[in-house]
Amino acid sequence: MNASIRARLFCAALTLALFTTHFSACTSGSVEDAITAAPVADAEVRLYGWPPPESTGYSWEWPRDLRREQPDHFTRSAAARFNGSNFGLGGAGPCLVDPESTLIPGQWYRVRVDHPDYRPGIFYRFHDGFNETCAFDLCSSAGIESAEGPCRREDFALWPREGDYQLLPDIIVDVREFEDNLWQCALMPSGPPIFGLRVGSSTANVGTGPLHLEGRGFGVEDDPELAQVVQKIDRNQGGQDEVDLGQDTFELHPGHNHIHFKDWLELNLIEPTAECDTPGERPESCKLASGTKLSFCIMDLEPFDAEIREHYEGHQRYPEPPTCDSVEQGLSPGWKDVYHALLEGQVIIVGDAEAMEALPTAVIVEASVDPRGKLTELDTTNNRASQRLTRPLDLPALCNSPRSRIDCSGPESSFDDEEQEMCPDYLRFIDNLTVRRP
Repeated sequence: MNASIRARLFCAALTLALFTTHFSACTSGSVEDAITAAPVADAEVRLYGWPPPESTGYSWEWPRDLRREQPDHFTRSAAARFNGSNFGLGGAGPCLVDPESTLIPGQWYRVRVDHPDYRPGIFYRFHDGFNETCAFDLCSSAGIESAEGPCRREDFALWPREGDYQLLPDIIVDVREFEDNLWQCALMPSGPPIFGLRVGSSTANVGTGPLHLEGRGFGVEDDPELAQVVQKIDRNQGGQDEVDLGQDTFELHPGHNHIHFKDWLELNLIEPTAECDTPGERPESCKLASGTKLSFCIMDLEPFDAEIREHYEGHQRYPEPPTCDSVEQGLSPGWKDVYHALLEGQVIIVGDAEAMEALPTAVIVEASVDPRGKLTELDTTNNRASQRLTRPLDLPALCNSPRSRIDCSGPESSFDDEEQEMCPDYLRFIDNLTVRRP
């Protein structure tokens, strides 16, 4: 069978699912040259659920050659496109050979695409549903007929080994970090306790180039009106491009006493509905509570993906120290930055007991990196991650537990280390409520 017919029949086979109980949607897409957008034939596409079963926690790094011969899904790209796609899952000619090979909505995937003429492509994508309707050639016992059904496209651009192009970062939120969470009861100087969800967050660079950030004109004797922050973008044949991010991109964080990137991360609690658990525009009523943590000192804290580090010069450019005491910050390919749940700012404050009891039993915690869209990166569709959690129902027990209780009722001079780190979040919340009261 020639390549064009093979490509045409990829999703045709999958559409048999419309008449089975296995699944009811098709996953297909295009492997293409990142510069010319021409289809790339005979690329090997390996897909793995993320995080994989091998992951032992949020500090586990994807190792080299993990299950290379046993991916969760495998296919090859064809030479020609049919309806914009040159690969699909589950089909071999006119026969459906793998009825379970459709991707699962609500799941992250790590994808590796290999072709000898290109640098390996490594992608982290979130499957948020079958969001298109596609036309297919439907194979049945009666022959081949036209049909259409739900589908999802996932396109992958490969970069040639030679040529002059930008090496861009691609920043994602590591969904595993949501495991670092703690519902908390804060005892206040006056009034009832305040409740919040402390949650860890980490952001990884899974792109082809480093994220370089440099502040200029931030010295003591410099004119603050002339200060600027630039993103420096490496090029494949040497040299750099620069993008001006504006002088208000960096700030001196009062709790951590060093420079942070403003609006780096946004934390929210949202309604556990399909309408709300989605990127992009959504009703304002979806948001149940918002976090206060919006700025990071960005650095290479933990290795994230060994294959990205190997193929995209992922050496540790921004260790700590000295990164946070510098006006140069960033994330190297295959590395991630981590802020644990018990650090100042890593909290979504719900309010008093009445506000807690008004929450649904199940909630969704959500983290979005670069929510203001300041950075230039390869992909912005993967900047958000979320996870369902169950809120505590027994609030007195929460307040009586040494693990979840934090005492912010005394003078600040009496706070121990943990109280110094976490109480300012709750005290600011009360101060803001006082300001907003008529």
